[in-house]
Amino acid sequence: MSQILTEIMTVLKDSNNLFDAEQNLMMQCQTLIATALGQALEDLDDLLIGETEYQEIVGKRERTLNFMCGAVT
Repeated sequence: MSQILTEIMTVLKDSNNLFDAEQNLMMQCQTLIATALGQALEDLDDLLIGETEYQEIVGKRERTLNFMCGAVT
């Protein structure tokens, strides 16, 4: 959490105006949400693979989904 606050403070200090700061913060938030969503989907895949008793799992394939926060792999 402190890393996020540090990044926010850096964006606020380095921005020329509030409009630029807001745009930069929104892009960082979208990236953070996309990363967290990707990790959650990967964890869900692992959970569902562990629950299958009657099917053979050959492997997992990487795929990309498009969300409002951006592309999530």
